[in-house]
Amino acid sequence: MKNWLYIHRLLFGVAVATIGLQLLVYILVLRPQKNEIAEQRAGIVKKRQRLTGTEWPLQAEILNKYHSALVAKLEGPDGIQAHSTQLMRRAAVTFQGRIARNHEHAAGFMRGVSRLDYQEEFNRVQRRAAGQGIYFSPEVLNLAEDTAIQHIYQALLQIWALDSLLDIVQASGMSIAKHPQLFSVIDGVKHPAALVAMQPMQAYFADTKAEKPYLLEFPVRLTLVGQQEQFMAFLQSLDSDQVFMPVRNFECQLRPPKAGELAQLHIDITCAAFFVLEDKSGPRQRQ
Repeated sequence: MKNWLYIHRLLFGVAVATIGLQLLVYILVLRPQKNEIAEQRAGIVKKRQRLTGTEWPLQAEILNKYHSALVAKLEGPDGIQAHSTQLMRRAAVTFQGRIARNHEHAAGFMRGVSRLDYQEEFNRVQRRAAGQGIYFSPEVLNLAEDTAIQHIYQALLQIWALDSLLDIVQASGMSIAKHPQLFSVIDGVKHPAALVAMQPMQAYFADTKAEKPYLLEFPVRLTLVGQQEQFMAFLQSLDSDQVFMPVRNFECQLRPPKAGELAQLHIDITCAAFFVLEDKSGPRQRQ
């Protein structure tokens, strides 16, 4: 009889333990999974309701094909990312040759240039311009040998943008208009200041959370004087193998001719050079 009662107690204990284990499994495993499945099912229902009435198909196979087509359009050999890379390379061409003379890449250039480098380049460009009858005034140019700037490489890029544009002006045969009141004094001699002005640098960011820009724009504004054929030659030279300085905006006036002279165009124009900051993190990923 005692053995019989012992067996019953043992069976009862095993049954209680089994029920407790099942209850524990349900509480810790099955119920969370059940809730998760219910949430996923509710999410699917909501998505289906949102898609119903739109042009989007509800079949997964069709959506997967459409997704693959979009990925190919974005990341394929002839996709948006490839075109973006080509455009960035094209935008950077104006400064590439100058940077490559002393630096292996853009990052080394940004770290390696000094104020002395900037001052030497500023004086070189200023002397060269003066030799062409173009005289800079700090009040007009918005740049000087002693300009205070946080990042020296940006000031140097401004000078290079100006230098590249002066090359194009000289090759086109056009001249730069003079300021009616401001002068540049060289060796005690006053010279009318050229209407050339560096505009504020523009930085472009990939998104609102980006800490650093991926592209810098350096606009240069100047007033040109010349004939229509010369201006057309100037515009064509803004896009070449060594230069890419597109026009941001311009205004053109045809001034009445003076006695014995042809009518001349007076063009207030702004062109810009671009500097691409290297992305050390590699290609941008899809989000």
